[in-house]
Amino acid sequence: VAGATVYLVEDAAITPVTTNEDGEYSITAYEGTYTLKFVAPSYYSSETTVTIEAGEPVVKNVELRPFIGYAGEIKYDDGTAENARAYNAAGNSWAVKMSLKEGEDQALVTGALLRFWDTEWPVPGGTEFQVSVYDASGANGGPGTKLAGPFNETALRDGTWTHVDLAEHGIMVEGDFFIVYTQTQANPNSPGLATDEDGPNAKRSWQGVSGAWSQSPEAEGNYMIRATVNYELQVPTITSPKDGAYTN
Repeated sequence: VAGATVYLVEDAAITPVTTNEDGEYSITAYEGTYTLKFVAPSYYSSETTVTIEAGEPVVKNVELRPFIGYAGEIKYDDGTAENARAYNAAGNSWAVKMSLKEGEDQALVTGALLRFWDTEWPVPGGTEFQVSVYDASGANGGPGTKLAGPFNETALRDGTWTHVDLAEHGIMVEGDFFIVYTQTQANPNSPGLATDEDGPNAKRSWQGVSGAWSQSPEAEGNYMIRATVNYELQVPTITSPKDGAYTN
């Protein structure tokens, strides 16, 4: 697979590498045992264990399985913004808990959609922010393990949705997960994250302050954060019985 990203999970300081047109790669690390992870758009991610010893090259061949899916969008706001919020300090987060549609056990996260207030607030405001994806293994079903990110993004402050393309990161989720917005600048030099205060499902909103997660006050409504996913396409098994009639 060409263009797959290869990285060592336990050492973020080692720059990930990309496979060439023949699917070949080379990555260098200190001695030790690592989890070697491979991700590529439209493929299931794959992990393998590798032990590196000084002066001893290691060859690891991995086969990535194609992911065949159909698009879906997960949303809980009603599309209209009644208010917006910004933290006084940078580094804090808001998040929305996403649930896969009924009958689906896993999905590939392809993107995030976020709605921001316009240039009237904050003043002067800003456009920098970050997006991450977490699983729901935290306390009380909150954000737990970070699956991907943070990714630096630019907010649109014209009343339209900001689309964050996550397809290239191969983020596979099983069950509930979170799209997390992190404010990278202090108020008033940040965008204002829009909130839907009169819609349902407000209990899906979470806040992360000083590294601790808790459910947001219900009065704050739904933070306007959505997820786009690809659900796995179930390919039927076709068999041919002895009488020659095919069944599905």
